[in-house]
Amino acid sequence: MLEPDYLINNLGDITTIYADLHTSILASIAKHVADTLKTTGEAGVMPSLKKQIEHAQAAGLLREDIIQHIADTIAISDVEVRALFQDAGVKSLAYDNRVYTEAGLKPVAIAQSPTMLKVLEAGITKQNGSLRRLTGTVVANSEQLFERTLNAAYNKVVSGTHSYTEALREGIDDMTREGVKAFHYASGRAISIEAGLLMNLRTGIAQTAAHITEQGIRERGVTHVEVSAHISARTHPSGDHRDHQGWQGRIFSFSERKSDPKNNGNHLQNHENSDILKSRGSDLINVTDKTISDVPRIKSDVLSEHHWGRLQEEHKSLLELVRNQPLGTECARVFDLSMSKQGDDFIGPPGGNSVTVKNFDTPHIVIHNHADGAPISLDDFESFLRRPQTFSVQAISNGGAVSTLEKLPLFSAVDAIHKYNRTVEGVGELVVKGASQTEVESAIESFLYSLNENGFIYRRWTL
Repeated sequence: MLEPDYLINNLGDITTIYADLHTSILASIAKHVADTLKTTGEAGVMPSLKKQIEHAQAAGLLREDIIQHIADTIAISDVEVRALFQDAGVKSLAYDNRVYTEAGLKPVAIAQSPTMLKVLEAGITKQNGSLRRLTGTVVANSEQLFERTLNAAYNKVVSGTHSYTEALREGIDDMTREGVKAFHYASGRAISIEAGLLMNLRTGIAQTAAHITEQGIRERGVTHVEVSAHISARTHPSGDHRDHQGWQGRIFSFSERKSDPKNNGNHLQNHENSDILKSRGSDLINVTDKTISDVPRIKSDVLSEHHWGRLQEEHKSLLELVRNQPLGTECARVFDLSMSKQGDDFIGPPGGNSVTVKNFDTPHIVIHNHADGAPISLDDFESFLRRPQTFSVQAISNGGAVSTLEKLPLFSAVDAIHKYNRTVEGVGELVVKGASQTEVESAIESFLYSLNENGFIYRRWTL
């Protein structure tokens, strides 16, 4: 594991790189505001259409500048990210080796473990992809800041209250104070590029270090582990893994993570190279001819429109497959973005309300049935976010209704995760208070619809 101070004291260089990116973007915005304001302001009050054309042309030039700034930054950032992760891997393993040595076990260097090296490389690849998505949101936010600054300054000039120089100075001062944001929360709070980077990097490094620790445990054949403890640990009314205070400082048997048959949460759970989809175990629904015929034709933003009819037929075909299984059985299929089927049918245990789905490393969608008629759940979302190549997860109720969750190109993972964490806590409180299933589902759906602000699309088609 990593020492707690590591993530605080070792990210200075890459933070400086992204601070320089922020400065370069602000300078470009200021330049294009000045150039455009001079052109439109000196012309006086111009027709609205002409003004829009001038501003749009300026926004296009600005976008090209920002994309180039980001490309230059990423070229440097990729090298720094690799160095950071390699150093974190070595430091994490050094800490673990001290524990193993005290226990009479032989230490190992990360370079001597091909599997650990693969874990490290996967972490680096995932982090670089995450940073590219982060910078993608920066482009859109920069354009919005440019538009706000330019429009405010233009209105001051044409109204006669400010000279060109005064309006420009005030506009750039305001723009610099506001800065370019990486993420905007529904509450109105926003965080800067640098803050978004640090949050993203700390999460990625900590997760990769944890995976390296887990691999070290496997390679040494360790069967039991003692978990560290600290004061002010988080609590949670559920009493499960979210209740940190409840499980810290204890000894646990270490084994591969498996699905818990007692867990009735509808989710896709990490299981080596697969995911587990579980239904919540409420009243189960029989598939009938009518429910199959009533399955609606839906819209998908990740598939071309000419594939939507084929998708509807596949939803119906999946329910045909489900109908031939014992009640409560869940099935799934995977398709690429051209609707070509990937792999075989995935069929869960008879009446087991779960199905294991292979994880694919190329862009795809996952369709699966919910035997209890439930829509997309919190745990479906968690796994969907974790799988970068899954662009759409679709739940077809045994009653024929369909719910879908899809990623758009500039989805904001960090913002969505914060919403998810708040919702999990809220749902836990509802359960403790004895809320009805309808109230719980309503809270979950409110969260899913709110993701439309963060680059996701949630939809539900009822009969």
